[in-house]
Amino acid sequence: MPQNLVLRLSLCSTALFALACIPPAELAECAEDVDCAGYRGGYCDTEAGECAVESSDHPNLESRPVASFSGVQTTFFRGNVCVPKGDVSQTGSSYSMNMIPALHRCITVDEVHPTRSFTGCQGGLCDTIVYYSMTVSGDDCPNDAFGKFDTSVGDTAYDGPRRSITINPVKVDGEFREALNSIEIPFLPNTDAQTINGLNDGDRNTAIKRLALSYAAEDDRVLSIEIQDAHPLAACGPFDPDQPAEGTPDDPDCSCYPVGFDDAFSTMPLAL
Repeated sequence: MPQNLVLRLSLCSTALFALACIPPAELAECAEDVDCAGYRGGYCDTEAGECAVESSDHPNLESRPVASFSGVQTTFFRGNVCVPKGDVSQTGSSYSMNMIPALHRCITVDEVHPTRSFTGCQGGLCDTIVYYSMTVSGDDCPNDAFGKFDTSVGDTAYDGPRRSITINPVKVDGEFREALNSIEIPFLPNTDAQTINGLNDGDRNTAIKRLALSYAAEDDRVLSIEIQDAHPLAACGPFDPDQPAEGTPDDPDCSCYPVGFDDAFSTMPLAL
């Protein structure tokens, strides 16, 4: 697991995601899932009448018994993510995060949708959620084509379309200040991508935030960037999407990390 992956210690969300900051003691009893909304991946165990949190890793975006398909909406599940070298950026400056999905060889990307990001801060801790989605088709695919298939077996996986997303300058209490910016590429299954991409622009943003927080956060889907006053302007891309897709770019200004390949997960919520 990359050294810069972090566990968030906050137990509540900011107004950006419109979730209340609920003390754990008040979450002990519940009647329905909404009573447990203060936790990432929280749900109501109706038999016990108590809140619970997802306790297993997400193995796939869906299990698809149909071998051939088209028009399926899917999200970034596994791949490489590249950020400024040393995981550091300059206060008051934007920087590029570059995403390269790992896809099963049976899947063809028909369209890549515009990437989106949302940032919220509490003091010097900031969180960003990034959404990358595609419309894909498949031919003679196994059940785990959208899951954690073995990438070491033959010519199973390939690098999908590269996309760069600009992370805007981080503001803390309305000012550009030093901060720790954690970036999550959240688990969102294909059914959620179908829902999100079928909405209008404003509703789509709201749905991304709501659905991302409905699943437990996984440690290997979170990267941490230090925002420092004295650091020079960060480069790292943006990558040209027309470059040959295979392989992680050899860019001396970037640090690249695998995302979605570790089974570790966290029940701790973001500070959004």
